Amino acid sequence: MQVSLLSSNLSCRNTKNNMNSCQQAGARTNMAFGQIVKNNLSKVLNVAEEGIKDKFVCVVSGPSGVGKDTVINEFDRVYDFFARVVTCTTRKPRPGEIDGVNYHFLSPDEFRKGIENNEFIEFVNVYTDTFYGTRKKDIDSALATGKNAVMAIDVDGAMKVKKERSDILMMFITPPSMKELAARLRGRGTETAKAVSERLQKAKYELSFKDKYDVILQNDDFHKSVQEMAEIFHVKK
Repeated sequence: MQVSLLSSNLSCRNTKNNMNSCQQAGARTNMAFGQIVKNNLSKVLNVAEEGIKDKFVCVVSGPSGVGKDTVINEFDRVYDFFARVVTCTTRKPRPGEIDGVNYHFLSPDEFRKGIENNEFIEFVNVYTDTFYGTRKKDIDSALATGKNAVMAIDVDGAMKVKKERSDILMMFITPPSMKELAARLRGRGTETAKAVSERLQKAKYELSFKDKYDVILQNDDFHKSVQEMAEIFHVKK
């Protein structure tokens, strides 16, 4: 089941049951959107009139530069809705990063031991001795706070998590266009021309997975994206 929010139009479809898509063009209509969410995401989550009943894990993916962390952080600042799942890495902490807050910083040997003990629900070996991954216990720890959990991971990791857990809401954040994504990456001022090109190539690969997600959110304006997330999750300030 999938709900899409793409710029100024709204569409929903059930890809598994081959239902006809429904689409509303023009300005965003909160009542219509709320009805679509209630009717469709109830197939993914236990959604009632007053909101979502069961705790869940929101898995967020999207190309580098699309604004995943910006949207998630602002949504949580306003609504205090999520507990962030802290993932693991073997890379060295960057200035200002805190162990247990930004990442769990592990040694390569610690990470490999965790793999051997089946502690990770997903992981990737980016370079020699450079790993990233999510431990099962860290998802459980986030849910144990009494909040819903959120984790921002790449599409490959997201597909693994989707296979392992039933309490997952998959959200994919897209840019308005590849041109805009390229402008955002260049605007960081930290990427070489080669790095931007490589990230854009990877973005095309990641975007090929978007229809496997329950919700597609286009981040053309992060304030609107935050509001649309609030509508998805039936939350108010």
